[in-house]
Amino acid sequence: MKKLDFNQEVLEQKLCNIISILKDSLSQLRDIISNKQFESATTIFANENLLNKYQSDFDMESYNYLKNFKINDFNLRSILSGVKIISDTERASSKIIEILSNLIESDREITNSEAYLEIIDNLLMMCNSVIESIKIKDTVSCFKTINIDGMIDDKKKEMLQTTTDSMQSGTTSITEGVYQNLTVTAFERIGDHIVNIAEYVVYMIEGKNLKNDGYSG
Repeated sequence: MKKLDFNQEVLEQKLCNIISILKDSLSQLRDIISNKQFESATTIFANENLLNKYQSDFDMESYNYLKNFKINDFNLRSILSGVKIISDTERASSKIIEILSNLIESDREITNSEAYLEIIDNLLMMCNSVIESIKIKDTVSCFKTINIDGMIDDKKKEMLQTTTDSMQSGTTSITEGVYQNLTVTAFERIGDHIVNIAEYVVYMIEGKNLKNDGYSG
């Protein structure tokens, strides 16, 4: 049987749509923290379920691509990158669920809200940069994510130290301090996952492995 041609544009659009779901969850989390209203939580959980389904479906589609389509080296690179991009997107979404759970477990008393909002805004910029790179097939925007992630890492260190000092002085309870540390660490991990996504976008477009070149998310 003659194999069909692989559709790169369909794959790229699907990846943009999937990353946009992550963006939506981050935006919903931003609204929760900003307004201290948890109604948007249902959308975040729905997005998580949707990403799980996308990941499962794409794993099957990837198998079918390899089995039924004419695959050159570029197409194979794209499929492998797609699998990794969707996996890291789902993992980032799981961290949003973890943050949401932390906020709920801490009796919905949201401290450090301004710092959290700043981090979310940076994460949204990272997502936008990755989507832009996929759409215009240019990797320059991907490297922005690495720089932004460094800022999030610095913010995490600062917040961990502040929380530790606050617990030692008795200003913050141990329980609340633990939730704060878990939350900011989860935010930092979301940044790492988006950097991984950016690295695989670079690999998909240019065939470069950034981790081998000294860049790491």
